[in-house]
Parts: sequence; C-alpha cells; structure tokens
Amino acid sequence: MDERERPDVKRRRDRWQRHQHRIDAPWVFDGPVNGDIFRTYVGHVLVLMLAPGDVLVIDNLRSHRSQAGRQPIHAAGAYLFFPSPCCPDRHPIEQAFAKLKHWMRKTGSRSRDSLW
Repeated sequence: MDERERPDVKRRRDRWQRHQHRIDAPWVFDGPVNGDIFRTYVGHVLVLMLAPGDVLVIDNLRSHRSQAGRQPIHAAGAYLFFPSPCCPDRHPIEQAFAKLKHWMRKTGSRSRDSLW
C-alpha cells in the first residue's frame, strides 16, 4: 500500500487541509505577552479549542517555551511546532500577523476602540 493511502495518513492530511490557514482561539489584551498571560490564555481559551492531533505553530517567544504552558497543550493531545528562528518571515504566524497589520493600516484605525 502506498504510504499516502494509509488510513491514518489520509486522516491527518484531510484534517490538516480542513484547518490550514486558520487562526483559532484569538485573544486580545493590552500589553506584552509574558509567562503568566500565556499560561492564562492556554488554560482558559486555547485548550477549549484543541482536539487530539491538532498542531500548534507557535513563534519562539520565551514564554511560549515554558513547561507550564506546554503541559495543558500536550494533555489535550495536541502537538507544538516551533519553526526555525533563522527565517521568521517564512513562519505562518508571522505571515498571518502581517496580513492583520495590513488590514489595520488599510482601515486607518489606530486605536483599540476604533478597531472593535
């Protein structure tokens, strides 16, 4: 049997194709992300959206690498993927944020109240 036709491989590929190019569980707050904020987000927002086998693409922010933030993600059956730090312009999350920033500039909104 061809590797691509194995049922488990097909299931993962189909799931990836359904969920690619999506941002799930967004959370907006004022200020920089630190370990406490990231753990709160993971525990109260992100794990509610996760299904076993999900893959999270996370940038290399120091608070994202904490063990306390990883444990609930792994307990939900999801996997973490940290892209190589050598080419940040190729990271999917950076491309998504570039689009978001473009849309914000296009609307001319510069305050939180005008965006929401």
